[in-house]
Amino acid sequence: MEASEKFIKEHPTLGEAGKLFVFFPGYTFGNEENRFALFFIVNRTTTTIDRDGSFVLNLEYDGEPLFKDVTVDYEVSESGVLKPNTAAAIPIKITKEQEEKMKGMNDSSKAKMSFNDFKFKDK
Repeated sequence: MEASEKFIKEHPTLGEAGKLFVFFPGYTFGNEENRFALFFIVNRTTTTIDRDGSFVLNLEYDGEPLFKDVTVDYEVSESGVLKPNTAAAIPIKITKEQEEKMKGMNDSSKAKMSFNDFKFKDK
């Protein structure tokens, strides 16, 4: 929690007021069998996200899709409760090929990402 609050304080203009925002800061990790890209979700709403949800993620770089209509699960047990004006890390499983392409993303003007349809899961 402290890290997410610090992150928001260091990047106060990240995201748009009243909305959720997802971004990729460039971090990947893992081993041969399990590779992950670390995304952040930023809550700029007035609502606390205190239960599991999901959203659809698209990411392309230089016109080439890296993620297309990928459903991402937000799990409170993994990423924590997301209070207003905080951020949480979401690891997303990737392939070695995706990791190589993501590591080559060095020009943000060529990256295009969309995040849609955040929905809470039934309790």
